[in-house]
Amino acid sequence: ISVLLLLTLFISVSTTVNGQKRKKDEEPIIQLPTFNKNESDKVYYSEVVQTSGSTADIYKRAVKWFNTYYKSPSSIIKETKENEMIRGAGRMRLMGKATESGARAGTAMMLYDVVIYAKEGRYKYELKNFRMKGKTSTDIEKIISDTEANYDRANADYLVQVEENQRKIIQNIKKTMEPQGAVKKEAW
Repeated sequence: ISVLLLLTLFISVSTTVNGQKRKKDEEPIIQLPTFNKNESDKVYYSEVVQTSGSTADIYKRAVKWFNTYYKSPSSIIKETKENEMIRGAGRMRLMGKATESGARAGTAMMLYDVVIYAKEGRYKYELKNFRMKGKTSTDIEKIISDTEANYDRANADYLVQVEENQRKIIQNIKKTMEPQGAVKKEAW
């Protein structure tokens, strides 16, 4: 009986240990990004950036950013107030899971508003109103809370893509909005 009990104990411990190991093909869990949120708990990126130039100069740089960043700025720009503000409806394609060949196909779109305000010596950008459009339209905040409550790898991947894209947009806005000084001629 003791041999039988020992054998049963060994098999149950062995099964428990093996059951807790990750499967070889199982994909790692994607760490959810931390999003900037406003007082209404909405995903929101905004900053006032000091720069040199008149309101008109800064506004021209904002128009330049829209015209160079987006492939079709006329379809993106939704509202302008000359020398004050320019608002656009941005969109980014969310890529699905990679196939065995490594290719990824776009499976949904993330829509968002981008606004740049111009004032003497400064500008303010805002990235807000994020919503995923696929078969239905869903606010990003719902995707975040659903993914935090009940992990979904595809949504986690989408959220990482959105966060990375917004950081790139902010970096690009700041670079384009820098004043363009006089180019120094190289002495020969």
